[in-house]
Amino acid sequence: MPIGAQFSFVRQAATAVGGAAISFAQNDAGDALVAVFGSVNTTGDASNLPVTIQDAEGNVWKLLYGSLNVKGTVSAQYVNMAVYVCPRCAPSIGNVLSMPPAMVPADNLLTVSYSAEFTSNYADLLYAQAAVAVDEIANFTLDGGDIMNQNLVVALVLDSGLTSNPQIVAAPDFPIPLSNTNNSYAGSAYEVSIQSAPLSSLIHVGINGATDAFGVLLVMVGTNAGGGSASQTLTFNLNKGPLPVTPPEGRTIATVIIDCTQQPVKTLPIQYPELEMYGNPTAGEIGPAGFVVCEFDLEHLFQGSGLSEVRAISAWCRPAFWYNDSTGTRSDDIPPSPGYFFPALLTNKTTGQTILLGSAAVNASTDVTVFGSYLVMPFPANKNSLKYRFIQPLYSLVPYGKYVIQFYNFELPAALESTQGLLSSTLD
Repeated sequence: MPIGAQFSFVRQAATAVGGAAISFAQNDAGDALVAVFGSVNTTGDASNLPVTIQDAEGNVWKLLYGSLNVKGTVSAQYVNMAVYVCPRCAPSIGNVLSMPPAMVPADNLLTVSYSAEFTSNYADLLYAQAAVAVDEIANFTLDGGDIMNQNLVVALVLDSGLTSNPQIVAAPDFPIPLSNTNNSYAGSAYEVSIQSAPLSSLIHVGINGATDAFGVLLVMVGTNAGGGSASQTLTFNLNKGPLPVTPPEGRTIATVIIDCTQQPVKTLPIQYPELEMYGNPTAGEIGPAGFVVCEFDLEHLFQGSGLSEVRAISAWCRPAFWYNDSTGTRSDDIPPSPGYFFPALLTNKTTGQTILLGSAAVNASTDVTVFGSYLVMPFPANKNSLKYRFIQPLYSLVPYGKYVIQFYNFELPAALESTQGLLSSTLD
C-alpha cells in the first residue's frame, strides 16, 4: 500500500454487458468491497432499497447511498442508483452479488453494475458526502469538494434517454479507473485514495455527452482503524467461583471482554431507551459523534448454556484505551487535543437497569496518570432477563475504550477504586 494511502486497489469484478450482477473470480479475506448499481425504467415503480443485501458467500453488504425514480424531462424515463459496501469480506472464489430486485421492475430498460476490491486498515466504510446532478443536458459538473487521501470515491452517470455514452472527465483525472463502460449508456467508477497527499484540487468532475442524465460522485471514509468484526472480537469466558449458595450452574463468573477499538462504530442518530441522541457534532464540541454498541445474552453463551441469574458485577474500565494511527500502538492515554473520552453505559435490556463504567477514570482525567478504574456493585437479574447492551460514546469516529466485565451469580461487597499509574502507555 503506498505511503499515505488508506486504501489500495486490488481488482475489479467481472460484469456482463447490461448485467444486473457482479462476480469476483476471487476476493481476499478482510478486504473491502464496493458495488455500484444503476438502472433506467420507463415508469417510476422502483421500490424501496433494502438496507442490507447478501452475496453468494454470505457476506453482508450495507447500503451507503441510494436514489430511486429520478425522472428526466427529455426522455421521461426514470433513473435509479445504489452503492453497497462490504467493509470486510470472507475469502471466496467465484463470489456473486446481484442487483437488488427493487431496482429492476418489469419495465426496466437498462442495468449497469460494477464492483471493486480494496485492501484497507478499516473495519467499516461510512458515507461522507455526495454530489448529485439530476436531469442534466450535455456537459455538467459534480463538485466533490476537498477529497482527501483517506477517502474512497466512486462516480456514476447514466443517460436516461439512452441516446449517448456519457463520459466522466475529472480535473485532474482520477488516477485509477475501476471499470470501463459496461454498455453504451453507462459511465465509469474511479478510486482516488492512493495518493500520497490530499487531492484538494480535485474539485469538479465533468460529465460529457449526456442528453438527459443523472450523475453522482460519492465520497466514503474509513473508520475504526485496525478494527475487527464484533463476532470475532467480543470475548466470553465462564470461570467457576467458590461455593456456599449453589445456583443451578454452580457458583459461576461470566467474563465479557469488550475492546472498543476492535468494534464497528455507529454514527448519529442513536436511539435506545437509555441513550437517544441526534444532531451532528463537529470537532471541538463535547457531544459524542460516534458510538460502539455491543449486545449479548448471558443466559445463552455456549450452545445454549450460561447463567441463570446475576447478583453482582465487577468491571475493570479503561475508557482512555485507543489505537494510535501515528505510532501503530494501542495505549492508555488522554485523547489528542481537542478531544474527550466518555464512560460507557451497561444496560439490562429487560429491566432497564443502567450503570456507568469508567466514570471514575473520566472524572479524574485532569490527572493524566488515571487511565483506568475498577468497580464492584450489585446488579441483580433473574432468568429470562439476562440480555445486556453496552454503549461506548466517542468524541469522534475513532474508537476508545477497553472493558473487562465480570458477572457473578453470587453476592459481592460493593467497591470503587480509581487506579493511578498502574498501566504503561503501551499495555495491550
